[in-house]
Amino acid sequence: MFKTKHKNIPTSKTESPEAINKNGTGHVDSICSGFVTGWAIDHESNTTNTVGLFIDGELICGTKANVYRKDLKDAELSDGFSGFQIPV
Repeated sequence: MFKTKHKNIPTSKTESPEAINKNGTGHVDSICSGFVTGWAIDHESNTTNTVGLFIDGELICGTKANVYRKDLKDAELSDGFSGFQIPV
């Protein structure tokens, strides 16, 4: 399941993934060469999304979805700054 959150990813292992915004839109494009890459957009918020990588419901790591993606800008899905790259 793809999940996004508006401001911060959960900061402790006890914070539940249920706090995550399930209304986000996005895609994991690849898991390759030590990175998970994709994009995340929340049309209800003007803030930068933060994406988290969860395994078995546990937050492993996260990052801001603020990498420029011309394809997202051209498709008018966002201003283009909605890509992410998470090292794994």
